[in-house]
Amino acid sequence: MNLRLLVVLSVLFLTACGTRIAKDDSPASDLDALAANVRKTTSRTLLANGKEYCAELARTEDEQDDCMGDLEDALYNSNRKGERTLQTVEAFIRRERLRRNPCNALQRAVLSRCQEGKNSATRP
Repeated sequence: MNLRLLVVLSVLFLTACGTRIAKDDSPASDLDALAANVRKTTSRTLLANGKEYCAELARTEDEQDDCMGDLEDALYNSNRKGERTLQTVEAFIRRERLRRNPCNALQRAVLSRCQEGKNSATRP
């Protein structure tokens, strides 16, 4: 009975030593998530006609006015995408800085850097 228990315990200890550490996968998955978010927000902005241009195709004054309205909308949407991308990258940088240099209990109570990190980790 004792020999079987010894074998079972040794097998359990060996499996615990042979597992991979989850920390090894963190940087790659964090970077993959950042790349996916940036890729999503930096997709091409197309006009209503499905192209990147429309002024050359306009034959009348009304068509050109509609085109210019579409261009303004596209510029506005493109600027918002740039802002969202910047927010995503800045939030990632804040979380990464805190991960590399974590705050202790005293710093969490006093430093704004440590308080921002807690709030930014929950923001999209």
